[in-house]
Amino acid sequence: MSAGTGGLDVAGGSHGLAVSLDEMAWAARRLDRVADQLQGLLAELLLLEVHPRLQAASLVAPDRGLPLQLGLARLCSPVGIGGSALALEVLADGVAEALAVYDDVERLVDGAIDTVEVGVGIGLGATAPLTVPALGLGVAVASPERVDAWLFDHPWVVPHTMDGLEGVVLGLGLGVPVAGPWLLGRSLGAGGYPPRSQPEAVEALLLGLAGTGLMDESGHRASVVPGARQPGRGPRSVADLVARDGPSAGGQKVRVTRVARPDGTSAWIVDVPGTQTFDPRTGRTIYDMTSNARLAANQRTLSTQAIADALGDAQARMGGPGARHEPILLNGHSQGGLTAAALAADPRVRRRFPGARHVVTTGAPVATVPVGRDVSVLSVEHDQDLVPGLDGADNPDREQWVTVRRDVAEDLDEDAGATEAHDNDLYERTAAQIDDAGDQDPSLRDWRAGAAPFLDGGEAETIDYEITRERR
Repeated sequence: MSAGTGGLDVAGGSHGLAVSLDEMAWAARRLDRVADQLQGLLAELLLLEVHPRLQAASLVAPDRGLPLQLGLARLCSPVGIGGSALALEVLADGVAEALAVYDDVERLVDGAIDTVEVGVGIGLGATAPLTVPALGLGVAVASPERVDAWLFDHPWVVPHTMDGLEGVVLGLGLGVPVAGPWLLGRSLGAGGYPPRSQPEAVEALLLGLAGTGLMDESGHRASVVPGARQPGRGPRSVADLVARDGPSAGGQKVRVTRVARPDGTSAWIVDVPGTQTFDPRTGRTIYDMTSNARLAANQRTLSTQAIADALGDAQARMGGPGARHEPILLNGHSQGGLTAAALAADPRVRRRFPGARHVVTTGAPVATVPVGRDVSVLSVEHDQDLVPGLDGADNPDREQWVTVRRDVAEDLDEDAGATEAHDNDLYERTAAQIDDAGDQDPSLRDWRAGAAPFLDGGEAETIDYEITRERR
């Protein structure tokens, strides 16, 4: 992680910790191979040293043969090739052992934290009949604003609580005796119980709610209605890309933007809206809690299917015959970012659009989305924003995934809450800082180079798609 780059904390990417560890592992393997090669050379020199012809030459011409034998002996000695081979092998083993110890310690620490979080979750689930009413009363007394402000000051509460969600689901069966058998019965066929991770916990809850009209998309289909083609200009910066009124932003509609490239090909940007309603009932609005929950369970949603169809329609209208192979960037704030990452992780979407290898998210819980290692991801998060922590995990630290975090406490009033930290306009300000710091941080610089086709400000045209959920 590089800290202090314009007030930003940058993790992952081409210069992240995981890349350094990968390089160390590669170096250990390389050192071991060189040591093996030196040992092979040493064996050949030892055979040469005792070769009968060399022995005979030393007897016939000792002034030439003996110095050669002494030179070979020195090469094979501990101060020569033999010692070098041994030293390299010891170094390779030391590096590999250090990496193994690091991995063991990391797994031990993570396992200990997970055990505590799941244990706390079981306690919360088991005492739900008492704690839920008490929490409701506490919020009513303290006011939602004060709770929001408290969470702003204690943002760690949400990710740790959500990381133990599987414990909460298990605990529900203890505190609400009918809950355990109910979830078990509803989940047996799907293999979703008992849950072993947060996505599996959400899946178990969804299976339990099946047929209730809550967060259940069965019996529905998506309607995709395109608007008119509109000319414009492509974004020039990350701030342009994530701005609420930026050139590729569609507001409450999915906007597909075709950016013309100098070579006659195109780059495509898909902007996905965030949550528009928090109603748990499954309705016409597809950017709702139903989609949120199903995305959190790593399930395919009607929204992802419909957005893929919208992209296909836009490429058919605005692109050439090879459009689906052209570079595609999927972008969104909050639920929009979660949906964008889910699209990039969906094998069916990747087969349909091989160019979908770029994702940008702001304020989105995407750590547990199984995005492939060949997909370039830029995730922007605020320390006081609770939404990115809803996945209960840290984003992967790898070469193609850059996470930028910023403490926004000084940007907001003293009585600000976590809600303000999630605001899209504030993320636009953070994105502007990323643009300013792009040349200072090597991971951001390399990310920007990969995203260049989308950010050259070239001529563009867009189509906005209205997507709704309807009963079949």
